[in-house]
Amino acid sequence: MYSNLTFDLILDHSALIPYSRKPVEEKQAINILGEILPKVDVVWYTTRDYFKSLSGKLRELESPSALSALQRVLASRLHLLLSQASSRKHHCKIIPLERKDWSLKLHIIAKSAFKHLREKQAYSELYEKVVNLKSRYNLWDDDVEVLAIAFWLAYQSNPKSIILTTTDTGMFRAIDEIRQYNKLNLLRREIRILKPSELATMLIEFLKRE
Repeated sequence: MYSNLTFDLILDHSALIPYSRKPVEEKQAINILGEILPKVDVVWYTTRDYFKSLSGKLRELESPSALSALQRVLASRLHLLLSQASSRKHHCKIIPLERKDWSLKLHIIAKSAFKHLREKQAYSELYEKVVNLKSRYNLWDDDVEVLAIAFWLAYQSNPKSIILTTTDTGMFRAIDEIRQYNKLNLLRREIRILKPSELATMLIEFLKRE
């Protein structure tokens, strides 16, 4: 287990699926992360809508027989994860992802982070910003859900930073704008955006020091 890591994790779908159009370095890093992340003592933030859109992407994997440990668990447990994420009794709780020897844990925010921002008055400005980013950068609905998760998490007071991992260039531009938005002090936490290769390198270096 890799302990003492002080960040919360958001994985864009592009950081989970090694499509052929990705750079080779990033495809390799996604597979490496799929083996390392289950051993990492961090919390991965998700929603029901996140898992709903992920289900279609998992079906598009080119070589199902060559899945990483994390991908295999997601593919085999997706129905259960969707069921848990659809039930409010599992919301805002940290739950194990798989076996007892896995350190990676899930936190299901809500059925939809985007709708959660829309429906809560306290998040109204965050919701408007997400809508603006969707239009400006032509983001897909699954990208918008990931941004909404990041916004919701960054609004909560917590000393940990947030790492959002993606290969999507539009997401990088949107997060860069979020950093500018953060100057207004509406977000209370830092959002770092890393490519899968960058996160894999960071975790490997951490492992060497353990």
